[in-house]
Amino acid sequence: METSTKTVRKWRNRFSQSGIDGLHDLPRPGAPIKFDVCQRCEVIAIACDKPKYYGFPEYTHWNLDILM
Repeated sequence: METSTKTVRKWRNRFSQSGIDGLHDLPRPGAPIKFDVCQRCEVIAIACDKPKYYGFPEYTHWNLDILM
């Protein structure tokens, strides 16, 4: 995998100006986070579990019908 000269210069300059701290990713634009880490983990745990444990005994897998 090759790295462009432009990329090397960018990271070299960031390291030169800020040391190790300069190598951390900077905040990126976009929509603000709506769910915290705990909420995301809860959703993942439910998705990995069976629907019958959440009041849908007739289903063996999550699907769009249940979620709507």
